[in-house]
Amino acid sequence: MARMSEASRLIGGVSNLEAKLDSRENNFNLVRLVLALLVCFDHAGLVWSGQTHTELLRIGSVTAGFLAVNGFFVLSGMLIMRSLERGGAGLSYYLSRFLRLYPGLLALALVSVFIIGPLVSRQDYWVGIGVLEYAAQILRFGDTMGAPIGFYPNNPYPLEFNSPLWTLRYELICYLVAPIILLLGVFERRYFVAVMTCLAGVLAWVYVPHENPVLGSDFLAACLRFAFCFGIGMNIWLWRRWVSTRPMWVLLSGALFGLSLVVGVGVDVAATLFVASAVLYAGLMPVGGMRYFEHVDLSYGVYIWHFPILQILMGELQWANPFFLLAVAVMLVLPVAWLSWEFVERPSLKFKKMILKARLVE
Repeated sequence: MARMSEASRLIGGVSNLEAKLDSRENNFNLVRLVLALLVCFDHAGLVWSGQTHTELLRIGSVTAGFLAVNGFFVLSGMLIMRSLERGGAGLSYYLSRFLRLYPGLLALALVSVFIIGPLVSRQDYWVGIGVLEYAAQILRFGDTMGAPIGFYPNNPYPLEFNSPLWTLRYELICYLVAPIILLLGVFERRYFVAVMTCLAGVLAWVYVPHENPVLGSDFLAACLRFAFCFGIGMNIWLWRRWVSTRPMWVLLSGALFGLSLVVGVGVDVAATLFVASAVLYAGLMPVGGMRYFEHVDLSYGVYIWHFPILQILMGELQWANPFFLLAVAVMLVLPVAWLSWEFVERPSLKFKKMILKARLVE
């Protein structure tokens, strides 16, 4: 009887993942919001000091922002795998990905160049077509270093409008590569994705890509880091009938992470396993009174807007300490993220449904 109960718990726990994603009775939007706020927490120290390794929460080589970004990619891998398994890599898939990233990014680019730039520039702003270059740089997922003309050149971290956007290009790469991986492993996708993820984990163990280049390339290092995170998320979905969401796994992976920090070996891998188990558990645990977030996702808005807000506050409040900057930035970025969700992101996702319905009518 005990064995039957254990088997039922495992299968039920995974069916619980599927059922809760289908019904929206989960905390994953709230978890993503917490992850985005952790990135903001990380960057407050950077904007205040202008120095790397001055994040407000750093243990050895690991920061809150590092864990949070890895958590984003784990959740993204899980949800993308679910989308591909159910709907394939057709128009709906690519349209969903485009409309999830680009409308908010377009709004950010336009506001940065046509509103923020003229208001805060410390030099002549409208000097020609070059004023639009930064907006184009954002929209083509280019180098995120830079800013609108004259954007707080005397800040401790000067002329840097939105450093966190660099991760979005790797999110886009994951969106494009995931369908190809599934085609390559069409005969038994679960095992294929598991093997590829294990391979990425071994390489991450060897290279420690969040600190070191891979084969002399920072681009390859970032690809390896995020491929491992994204792959774990894909495996969570593919092996959902066998994945346990008991808190024991959070504790065990946390202990492994702590041990890796002490011995200085396998930190990237252990940190990602810990954050994967933590976000999965937090996303499915019962939390009363949080139904609002089932249909509202502020995480993307917080992620793309917090750094400009921190920089503006630093430019105007040179006397402020990083904790004051963080507190004010959070109070400002949450309503900005809500505006982005209500008037840009949510309408864009509804637009996708309209396009797909029109195609069905045809």
